[in-house]
Amino acid sequence: MPNCVTNTLVEVYATSHKDQVIRDIAGELLRARKKLAELNAEADALPQLAQLIAPAPDKRHGGPYDRGAADSYYRRGRDPHYYVGGTGTSKKVKYDDMTAAEIAAYHLGYTNNEAEGNFKY
Repeated sequence: MPNCVTNTLVEVYATSHKDQVIRDIAGELLRARKKLAELNAEADALPQLAQLIAPAPDKRHGGPYDRGAADSYYRRGRDPHYYVGGTGTSKKVKYDDMTAAEIAAYHLGYTNNEAEGNFKY
């Protein structure tokens, strides 16, 4: 499978980039590429790769996307987290226990809300 970014470069990002989010996403990309190799994926496997590293974000109330959007809405800083069930009524999952995909969903929710300019005044 041809890669526009080499695994070596992704490994460097995964281990030494100054931004934790970039490190997490690079690590997720490496895991996805490994999984595709294990599956003997064809060269046209880009849709499979996209599904592995960027599944549809969990937009349910309390999920990572929702929490990112809420932090932006209330003008709080970025602090990736989510709730297993309902917000405030179930276990809170903090950054250190989140997967790269969950962290990406949180940041996507935050960024999308920022772009929409939907804030509480």
